[in-house]
Amino acid sequence: MFVIIGERERTVEESRDELYCPNCNTMRAFQRMRTGVYFTFFFVPVIELRVVSRHAECQQCSSQFDADSVSSDPPSLAYRAVIAARSDLHSGTSLEHCIDKLATSMTTRELATQFVDSAAGSARWNCSVCNLTYVSTIPVCTKCDQPRNAVTN
Repeated sequence: MFVIIGERERTVEESRDELYCPNCNTMRAFQRMRTGVYFTFFFVPVIELRVVSRHAECQQCSSQFDADSVSSDPPSLAYRAVIAARSDLHSGTSLEHCIDKLATSMTTRELATQFVDSAAGSARWNCSVCNLTYVSTIPVCTKCDQPRNAVTN
């Protein structure tokens, strides 16, 4: 008679939770997973010897995150506002329009201005035709198609 013993990695579900997904930018169902090395007897995992890793997987977008990096607490309003503003600014939205959008949807005009200023940084330029302000990475005014001609702070 012979006996086959060994080790192998195995991933098992630890729990299911409602957590904030940074990729989806909202609360989603998550599956918390643990990968461990198991002692096997005739190729059947019997005893977990050690944990190799833990991760959480969003059930909507399938993104995987370190188990400790996701939380049931969504990011603060300020953080979400700055991230949204940064995305809009780098896709060609003027600072003025970005402030209007945030002031209408999330917060007061004063706070929206602070969030957009934080997201934009100091490298900006003004369109000489329509007087809108853009971040330096935008080469052309999206309202009048005027090319960037001068950088102002």
